[in-house]
Amino acid sequence: MSESNIENVAMVGAGTLGGQIAWHSAYMGKQVTVYDISEESLEKCQAAQAGYATIYSTDLNASEADIEATRSRLTFTMDLVEAAHAADLVIEAVPEVPDIKIDIYKNSQLSCRKRRSSQQILPRCCHPCSLLKRVDRIDLGHCILPT
Repeated sequence: MSESNIENVAMVGAGTLGGQIAWHSAYMGKQVTVYDISEESLEKCQAAQAGYATIYSTDLNASEADIEATRSRLTFTMDLVEAAHAADLVIEAVPEVPDIKIDIYKNSQLSCRKRRSSQQILPRCCHPCSLLKRVDRIDLGHCILPT
């Protein structure tokens, strides 16, 4: 494994933020599985990858081989269990809507390999640890900025 011991990343949410995190993680050598509930969102995320490739080629001098290697490390799915089952790290970037958050945490069966920390700042109504069956196997670092 790499120095960080993270090789496989599950990205939950294929919007702008999730797509950018997924691309950069793959560029840095991680195997990334991007999950979303919407096929359309996954397609938009994949389409956005061309723009990220151009930016990385221009601004970071990434070679065509670097770009192709990045693309090869990205997979996309609408199956949350498939996305998370082998993940060393699960990153959640879904809308800040309590029902969506609750659904993700309640139904995901996220299986990170080792718990390092658990820090949450969430409304009590959607505190994820109360929803997880395997709290010992997940890291949570989540912040909601008040409006």
